[in-house]
Amino acid sequence: MAHVLVLDGGIGTRSEIKDGIYTGRPDGPFTYRSGKAEAIRMVAEEHGIDLSASYAYSDSESDLPMLSAVGHPVAVNPDAELERIAREEGWRIMRFDRLGRRLRIAGALGAITLVGGGGGYVAGRIRRRPSRLAVLLRR
Repeated sequence: MAHVLVLDGGIGTRSEIKDGIYTGRPDGPFTYRSGKAEAIRMVAEEHGIDLSASYAYSDSESDLPMLSAVGHPVAVNPDAELERIAREEGWRIMRFDRLGRRLRIAGALGAITLVGGGGGYVAGRIRRRPSRLAVLLRR
């Protein structure tokens, strides 16, 4: 994912590899809740990253340990519990509700256009093709 998004790296649950073969066992912490914060601390220590100067973004209270590990936590379209805690802690809250509403409207209009256009195409095909009864009556 980090490669696709042209990021310097990414943190996620890693799988153990022995002799070039995946063993099916984890290699490092499970990156959920406190495990995600643990993995971030490990990478920060390994690469000399100052977490107090770092940012973290999340929409879920499950990321509270990660958000608490950095100096600049940001709640993005947060769930109710994360929003409550972000307000208590004075963390930045970002909302993209307008974008979501615009995307839903655009999707609905696109669906209507497709259905309307498809319906027009079907109606045109039906009108152009005479019914079997009409063919029989012409004979």
